[in-house]
Parts: sequence; C-alpha cells; structure tokens
Amino acid sequence: MADSNANPASHSKFRSGSGPQHLDLSSDAAMRKDATAASRASRPFLGVMFRCCNLYARLYRLDDLTAYSGRCPRCGKRLRVPIGSGGTGQRFFETNS
Repeated sequence: MADSNANPASHSKFRSGSGPQHLDLSSDAAMRKDATAASRASRPFLGVMFRCCNLYARLYRLDDLTAYSGRCPRCGKRLRVPIGSGGTGQRFFETNS
C-alpha cells in the first residue's frame, strides 16, 4: 500500500489550485549585478602577490586618497602603499615575504 505522505505533491500546501506558478527574479538580480559591477569599477586598487602565503589579493585605495591598504588573505599580514607624487603607474606588485 502506498503512503500518501511520501509524495510532497500530495500535501495540500504544495498544491496550487490555479495552476503552475512562476517566480521571476531576473530583473532584481540584473539590477544587483549592475550595481555590484559599477561599485567595483569605481574602486581603484593595486594587485599584490603576497609571497608570505603565495596568494593574490587587491589593495583598495583609502577614502582619504593617501594610500592603498589591505591584508594577506591567509595570514593577515598588513600592507600599506603610500600614494605620492613621483610614484609609478604600475598596478601589480609582489611582496618580499
């Protein structure tokens, strides 16, 4: 004998009297994706290869525009790169240790 509780579709909370129902999340997801992409594009960063743990991470520019700052993703070693007038246009760097 079949158990009517074994099939979730047999429960009234899973039945729909008005036919199939659809949930459209595409418009909200598209807006969030655009907002996230715009915020990433507007945040200047430096790419750094942390040799201490052999991992790559980004250092983002501070709000006061004086330096780029960040940490190694694994060990947490801090790195601060000052912004100055005789600096470089290079965007990717490596740490010594």
